[in-house]
Amino acid sequence: MKDVRLLNIELEYDDDANCGSSLRSSSLSDNIIQLETEYTISPNPAQSHFTLRGSSSSFIHQILLTDLNGKEIIKYLVDEKITEKTFDLPYLSDGVYSAKIILENEKSVNKKVVILN
Repeated sequence: MKDVRLLNIELEYDDDANCGSSLRSSSLSDNIIQLETEYTISPNPAQSHFTLRGSSSSFIHQILLTDLNGKEIIKYLVDEKITEKTFDLPYLSDGVYSAKIILENEKSVNKKVVILN
């Protein structure tokens, strides 16, 4: 399950003409969705490798590949800015895995990776 945290900001103010007040609400969910769609993994399903692509050059600390129980299978140390990078996969059992892409400022993105041999 995704770890999604929403921050709602409510502002109440009086306008210059003192004609009343207004309440506006903004959410960071759009930023989370943008971050999720900024990265793609292909081919997916994968066999011997996968390629991570980002829409902009982002500093990526590492990628953690886990099984559906959360057990860490592979840790890729990246520590560089990339827009595209290919990662080799050792032989893994067919199944669905989670790739946690850990970015700068402790932000992370989760992507599903399907392995079919």
